[in-house]
Amino acid sequence: MKPIFCKDEKKSENISKLISANLTLDYSVFKDVLECGFILGDKTPFKEIKREHRIMTNRKSPLTDTKKIKNLFITHLKESMAQAVGEDKKIGLFLSGGIDSTSLAIMLSNYFKNLEIHTYTAFFKGNEEEIEGAKEISKKYSFTHHIIEVNNNDFDKWREAIKAIGMPIADEASIPLLKLSEEAHRNGVKVILMGDGNDELWCGYNEYYTLKKMKQRISYYSPKLGNFLRKLNIPKIRGIGKLLQYRDWEELVKANNSFDLEEIVPHCWLEQRYGIVRYFDMSPKFPFLTQELIDLAYNVPLSLKLKGSNKWIIKEAIATVDETILERKKRFMRFPKKEMFKANQDKIKKTIKNSKLVNYSPFDSYTITHRKFIIALWYEIFIENEKT
Repeated sequence: MKPIFCKDEKKSENISKLISANLTLDYSVFKDVLECGFILGDKTPFKEIKREHRIMTNRKSPLTDTKKIKNLFITHLKESMAQAVGEDKKIGLFLSGGIDSTSLAIMLSNYFKNLEIHTYTAFFKGNEEEIEGAKEISKKYSFTHHIIEVNNNDFDKWREAIKAIGMPIADEASIPLLKLSEEAHRNGVKVILMGDGNDELWCGYNEYYTLKKMKQRISYYSPKLGNFLRKLNIPKIRGIGKLLQYRDWEELVKANNSFDLEEIVPHCWLEQRYGIVRYFDMSPKFPFLTQELIDLAYNVPLSLKLKGSNKWIIKEAIATVDETILERKKRFMRFPKKEMFKANQDKIKKTIKNSKLVNYSPFDSYTITHRKFIIALWYEIFIENEKT
C-alpha cells in the first residue's frame, strides 16, 4: 500500500512532485490539522490535488472460527512478506520490541533464510524497556541491531521531516523515524519493513477496551444530547457526549476503530512513514496492510477481537511459529515530545509568529502549539520558499 496523489491526469506517490506555483491553497484543511494533527479524507492543502489512497474493506460472512483465522493470518502474512522482501538480500526492520514488529522479526527468522537483517530502534529518555525488548529479539535471531539516540538537539530535523513528508502532519514520531531512516540509508539498506496497521485492524489499542467498559457502565442512549455535549469545549463533557451518542459498546468502538483505520492509517501513518523512508531512497513496506489481511481482519467480529488481551488472536497465531511472541506486550512510543518542545520554545514561537496562516497564543495547549508550528513550517517550506 502506498500514498497516491493526483492532479489532473498526473499521479505521484509524493505530493511534492505535483506542487507548482499556480495552485490554489485550500485554507479550510488546516482546521483538520488543528483538530486531528493531519488532513482528513481525499483533501490536500491544494484544491487542485486530491488523494486517492484509502483502506478498502470487503464485507463477507463473519469469521468466528479462531483456528481458521489464525491459519489464514499466517498464510497471508507469509505471502505478504515474501512480496515485500522480493529479491533483496539486505532487509531493514524498524523494531520496537512490541507485538507487531516482533511478529515480523519472527516471520523473517523462520521463513526467510539467508537474508542480512538489520533492526533499528530509537533510544530516548523513558524507553529503556523498549530498548531491552528489541535487543533481546535481535540477539535471539542473530539480527544486526542499531540503536539510534534521539534527543532535544534533534528538534531542527522537523524541517527535513516535513519536507520529506510533503504534508502538514503533526506526529512526534517523525523525528525518530527520520533518524532511523538516515541510519538505514547509511547501512545500504533498500527495503524497510514496518508493522503499521495491525493495531487498527485487530483492535490493539487499550482505548477500545476502555470505551467498551465505559459504555457498558453508561448504557444510556441519547444521540441529540450526546451531539450537544460533544460540541462543548470541555474534554470530559465531550467524552460523556461521545458515550451517549451510540446505542451500545460495539457501535461506539466500531465508530472509533473505523476512524483509526480509514483516516489515521492512510492519511497520517502511511503518508508520514512512506514520505520519510522514500526521502532516503529506500522502499517502505507494510506487510500487515495487504488486501487479504485487511479483509481477514475486517470480517472478524469486534466481540471476538476484544474477547481477550490486546491482539490475542495475532499473538496465538504467531505463537504457532515461535512462542517468543507470548512474552511481548503492546508498546507505545513514549517519545519525550513535550520536553523537546519546551527546550525549543523560542524557535517555535518565532516560526508561528512569522506565519501568515496561524497566530501564536501563550494560552494554547501544547498540542495546539505543536500543530500550529507544523502548519507554519509546512507553509514556509512549500509556499514561501517556492515564491522566492
